[in-house]
Amino acid sequence: MASNKYFAKAPIDTIGNEIKEKVNQYYNFMNGSGIFRRQYRSSVHYYGVSPTTNATTDLIRPGGKAGQLSMIKVNHLRNLGQHLLQLTTSQRPSPQPIATNSDAKSQKEATVAKGILDYYSREKRVDRKLRDAAELAILSGEGFVVTTWDQKQYSTIGSESNSPDGDIKIQVIPSSEVIRDPNKQKFEDLDWIITREWVSKFEAADKYAPEQVEDDVQTEQDTPADLIRQIRAKILGQKTKLEYDRTRMTLLNWMFNTNLFGQSDDVAIYTMWHRKSAALPEGRMTICLEDGTVLFDGALPYDVIPVRRIVPGDLVGSSFGYTPLFDLLAIQEAIDALYSAITTNQMTFGVQMIMAMKGSDIDYKSLARGLSFIEYSNPDGKPEPLNLTHTPAEVFQFITQLETVMETLSGVNSVVRGNAPENLKSGSALALVQSQAIAFSSGLQQSYAHLVEDVYTDILNILKKYAENPRTITIVGKYNRSMLQEFKGADIASINRVVVNAASALEQTVPGRLQIAEDLINKGLIKRPEEYLSIIKTGSLEPMLEGDNAELILIRSENEAMSSGQDVHAVPTDEHALHIREHKVVLATPESRNNPQLLQVMTNHLAEHVKFLADPGLTNLLIVLGQQPLATAMQPDPGQGYAGGPGPNNEQPGSKGLPAMGSPAPDPQLPKNPLTGQEWDPTTGGGVVQPESTAGNPIQAGPGVPGVDKY
Repeated sequence: MASNKYFAKAPIDTIGNEIKEKVNQYYNFMNGSGIFRRQYRSSVHYYGVSPTTNATTDLIRPGGKAGQLSMIKVNHLRNLGQHLLQLTTSQRPSPQPIATNSDAKSQKEATVAKGILDYYSREKRVDRKLRDAAELAILSGEGFVVTTWDQKQYSTIGSESNSPDGDIKIQVIPSSEVIRDPNKQKFEDLDWIITREWVSKFEAADKYAPEQVEDDVQTEQDTPADLIRQIRAKILGQKTKLEYDRTRMTLLNWMFNTNLFGQSDDVAIYTMWHRKSAALPEGRMTICLEDGTVLFDGALPYDVIPVRRIVPGDLVGSSFGYTPLFDLLAIQEAIDALYSAITTNQMTFGVQMIMAMKGSDIDYKSLARGLSFIEYSNPDGKPEPLNLTHTPAEVFQFITQLETVMETLSGVNSVVRGNAPENLKSGSALALVQSQAIAFSSGLQQSYAHLVEDVYTDILNILKKYAENPRTITIVGKYNRSMLQEFKGADIASINRVVVNAASALEQTVPGRLQIAEDLINKGLIKRPEEYLSIIKTGSLEPMLEGDNAELILIRSENEAMSSGQDVHAVPTDEHALHIREHKVVLATPESRNNPQLLQVMTNHLAEHVKFLADPGLTNLLIVLGQQPLATAMQPDPGQGYAGGPGPNNEQPGSKGLPAMGSPAPDPQLPKNPLTGQEWDPTTGGGVVQPESTAGNPIQAGPGVPGVDKY
């Protein structure tokens, strides 16, 4: 009979027993439904063990009632699974933090967040753990990643939130360790999830019930110190992994009988995660032991349940996943049986047997000694070989057909496996066949991309909330140069999510990346060998764009500062033309043009950029930076005559008034200010404006650049 009370709202003194009951109900369902059986059959086949014949990939085992059979396993299942994994994870994910706003501060935070993700990917091996989760999904239908804030100690008394003294903890757990409501139609519909973790009982005791507790004044009731001692004793007294009946179905026990080791310190720790909902507005997080003893109970410390899933496909109408390897299990067993039959025949009768008529007077001892000369007296007793090793061709043909069916069902064709058919000769045909395999695995690739996004988003959200103290990380900059950077959670406060941009098929192959690099060379966008090699290795353009992105963030910061009326100054190494084009956006509204202070600040700043472009002393620097100096652009045409060069009609320097070699060139005719009639002065950036010429003009000469003409 259904209860009218929601188990997740039970008080702290009974919630542990409620969780224990849910766990028992779930495992009873999984054992009775056959889901566990299918998952473990797939797992043991994947790791080279036949669950029906005990044949393994590392040796030939005797089979049959009398041991007359030679059992062998040819593991196509793992090979196909590994190729599916390679197709899914070969391209290293490139997570991109997305800020709530597009202002300069948010963009800077996005840059910091990118460095943080790179650090955790490198130091915490997040990429490796994501790959492990994908492999679990391929062999058992589901893989899970749990991202939490790992603090040194929890409070067992009361409901306290996590401490800032800790770090990110990322766990990969199989489907068998994720307890849920099997009646839900989708995994996303789950209100609660219970995860099981195997932890050393000594570590758990020190974490949840530390031994160093002070004695309280003796009272009639148990003190907090007494409760902690009791909890510690219960943790140390829990059944270990080898004593726990349910773990007899674990993969290692099935394959290698780890019970022979006879000792384990690991005990089961259960964590119930309940999302924030109408029933539980703050959510709930409860940690307990197998016997229901509660170690921690409080509100959900994260925005969402931090249990992320990857699946090749969903089992429609349920919260479970499905993998193509389930469809290959029976075929794999048939292939093993056929190979075992062939092996048995060949190994039993592979040694040559001699047949001769009875009474043929042949010395069998000579045959045993392997002599090349045999003497016999009866002409009818000529010995003949007895061939019992013949195997019908249909057996080999059937094996080939089954192997082809496995490739078809898994979507991993022979080209991907390195066995190109003879009828495919051209590279384009092979590429087409390979692309079909990639398209088949696109569902798993999409789920993998979502897993990457969710896990990295969880990392940033947890750091925003709990990384209150400054933390120093090593980030990798341009050309793989490392540098130390300090951050706190507040430094990434505006980052709300992480996205992963799927790489194009061209970027996933070495020839494709080579083509990209060559195109960039032809367009002049690659100028250094390091940039070329980076494109070949990764297909990523990020190292090349690092400087451009920094310049754009600077421009956005300057625009925001000037919009607030703050003075901003240019420097000679700015991309002056880019700055001018981007700064004019600030004046692209009627409101900004009617703001005299903003006009003053903007005009002064734009004039500084023009001044640097026109400064003759900066010509060489600007050319090195790839910019066009105004002083060079405004020089007269060589045909008009200049110092050291021929003039019109090929006249030589020094004749008809042309300057001689080494003499200074005459000043070019510079444009005039339409307001004053004065020539444009390259040393100041403009002609001096007379006071009367500014009457009625809201744009005045600014204090930052004295005497600079305005437009």
